[in-house]
Amino acid sequence: MSTDLSIHSQIKINKESGLVLPERDRDFSERANFGDELIENLDKRYTIDVLSSGFLMNQTTLKAVFKKVYGKSIVSYVKDYRMKKAAEILKESDMLLFDVAGTVGCSSQSKFSQAFKESYGVVPSRCRQEQMLASFKRQ
Repeated sequence: MSTDLSIHSQIKINKESGLVLPERDRDFSERANFGDELIENLDKRYTIDVLSSGFLMNQTTLKAVFKKVYGKSIVSYVKDYRMKKAAEILKESDMLLFDVAGTVGCSSQSKFSQAFKESYGVVPSRCRQEQMLASFKRQ
């Protein structure tokens, strides 16, 4: 039984995750910083259509490959990052919640509060109060 070398040439191994990806996904997998590009400018809103056009792959393939590489959907990846960044800002500054929401790319303070609560189980104002209280107790 002979080995078909063309099959081997159509496979790329993602070194970080050990995933085996078809050659058509090579451009995507080689751009290890793709996730970083999505979160670099949080005020930008990327649509799946624009992203798939940029990678010359259909939307379904883009979503599937992103999930293979990053372990979560594009939307979840960006949302998780936004909420982590918001938590850092709340911890390190006294910026108004409205401004925190805008900084992390949320269109309104109420949507920001809802997303933050989904991620951390408390609204941002409560999170800040708890941070301030913990900081006060340490002094």
